Amino acid sequence: MRTLFFALIGPVSLIAIAPFTIWTYYNGMYPAWQAVRASLLLGMVALLAVGLLSYAARSISKGSLAVTLIISGLLIFYINVAVVCMLIGAFGLVACIDRIHTYRNLNIFASIMGVTLFSGAMWPALQSSFENRQIVPSENALGRIELLQKPSIIHVVLDGYGTSDILSNIYNHDSERFLTALEQRGFVVIRRATTPYNQTLPAMASVLSGGVVDVGSRENQHVLRRDLGHTMSNGPVASVLRDAGYTFTRNNSGYGHLDHSQATSIDASWFGLTELEAMLFKGNPDVFGQVHNTTLKASLEPGLLNNIEAPFFHYQHLLAPHPPFSLNADGSARPITTRSYLDGSHALPLLRNGRADYIEGYRQKALFVENALLRQIDAYPEGPKIVLIQGDHGPGAFLNQDSAGHTCMAERLQTFMAFYSNVPNISFDGLLDAEQPRSTVNAYRAIFDRLTADEIPSLADQSYYVTWTEPTKAMAVTSPELMVECE
Repeated sequence: MRTLFFALIGPVSLIAIAPFTIWTYYNGMYPAWQAVRASLLLGMVALLAVGLLSYAARSISKGSLAVTLIISGLLIFYINVAVVCMLIGAFGLVACIDRIHTYRNLNIFASIMGVTLFSGAMWPALQSSFENRQIVPSENALGRIELLQKPSIIHVVLDGYGTSDILSNIYNHDSERFLTALEQRGFVVIRRATTPYNQTLPAMASVLSGGVVDVGSRENQHVLRRDLGHTMSNGPVASVLRDAGYTFTRNNSGYGHLDHSQATSIDASWFGLTELEAMLFKGNPDVFGQVHNTTLKASLEPGLLNNIEAPFFHYQHLLAPHPPFSLNADGSARPITTRSYLDGSHALPLLRNGRADYIEGYRQKALFVENALLRQIDAYPEGPKIVLIQGDHGPGAFLNQDSAGHTCMAERLQTFMAFYSNVPNISFDGLLDAEQPRSTVNAYRAIFDRLTADEIPSLADQSYYVTWTEPTKAMAVTSPELMVECE
């Protein structure tokens, strides 16, 4: 029995290292359950391989060792090469110590090393799961609000959607067709809005707080990102709607921090690959693209909201037209050379033709998501509702993730907002007044101002740039800097 235990625990624990290593590298971008599921699936594959090779070799110890050595070689794609080399070298040393019990000793050693390395790989995910998440503060965050009317609220985020002039001048994309189509459906469209931050999480945490969040309130970038996701799900806007008795639903975005923890997913499925599992296919980024395409298309299915109990709050964060550019305008798959959600200067070096590929891929994906979203809007359920559609920030063809001086602020920090209401006496026409601030941080200030007896004033425009490696340090961006053309 002990021989069987050591023969199985070594390869299973070693192969389980890979998913948790990927989780740690992206640190919370994918939910921890995806790493757990991937580890369990890979463990089952390892057990099956041990069984088959043991049958062929007529020895459980020999079969286990063969699988262990194969897995050790594969780990070179997921963990430090030096660690893998030392591991394989240690196998050779152990094999020379006692040649009579070589296979038994190697299996015991593999089990010890596997459990040790797996514990280290799993620890960051385990630690984050037990962290006490806190709201990231904002000086002007919304407080307690009593809603006099409770229409359903649908909030759609088009990740990386820019202003019409930027999309026309840089991307050769006519977004006016989409914006006009929204107006024809009764939306009030603000074509030029500023966003509080150049990154998704602080930008959306600010929108869902009604005030610009203080990224400097955290010292650790990973803690900050997890807390920003917590703020989106549990911050001021969520508190107002929860107190008012709203039903919370969401679509899966594919980006763990954005998946509203207070909401029930309406397109969840445990079948098919997850984003993290797709990341295991190191040599084929198209696998990740296919998973992303499936997630995005599922979120845009017409009629998804038809059976939700009203009043409901539905949060739909679409990672489009944001990279990866894995879709053509007609919805067909587009080959990609980047994986995960790399953007700006992180993505450009991985594209064969650099910025030219970024621009063409962006245009194709923008066309797809615009058409799909319009079809979904036409299938929205009857009943009183307010719809907010916005970009979290602009595109990233001229974004440098680590340098404000090499980033085109006009492209990245400007986007659009669109409001719809079929509620009697609730109109957003006044937002077109030229005197009104255009920052997306005012989105829920505008919505709640119309649903309560209290006056909720708008905040002045102010945008900030943060680097990817040090998002806790914000640099204010001036209005003139937002007007500089991209070069």
